[in-house]
Amino acid sequence: MGRAATALAETLAWRKANGIDYILEEDFSAAEGTGKAQFFGRTREGHPILVLANRRHVCPREPVEREREVRYAAYLMEKARSEGVLTDKLVVVLDRYDSTNAQIDTSTFKAVASMLQKHYPRPAGAYDHLSDEHALLDGLEDGQGVFGCIHVAKGG
Repeated sequence: MGRAATALAETLAWRKANGIDYILEEDFSAAEGTGKAQFFGRTREGHPILVLANRRHVCPREPVEREREVRYAAYLMEKARSEGVLTDKLVVVLDRYDSTNAQIDTSTFKAVASMLQKHYPRPAGAYDHLSDEHALLDGLEDGQGVFGCIHVAKGG
């Protein structure tokens, strides 16, 4: 089996194991109420922009809380797809303005980035990677996945 077929099989198994086809039925109103993740306009090329406001994020203390954060990210992707906001590309802006060091949550961000890269792949040739060394993507390969990431420096 080729790499693409293997990746597709893994994603289908992940979707089934995690109930992704029914995730829009879950209640994420508490997470949505924080305003920590919002779609905000589009790039010049027409790609949706997801802004992650770090100042509104509360770091998970338990593994189950971290998993809920990753599920919330999957929920956002599925909701955006169902509403026609997300078709092939996504730009994620990590806004650290007015955030504290206690709100830096590298583990959750890496788990979300990994989930996006593995299970929300781009169509062939439809992705331009936007990143910088401060985007908390250490250890992840450039050019994989549906999203680009832009880091907004912490304000002072």
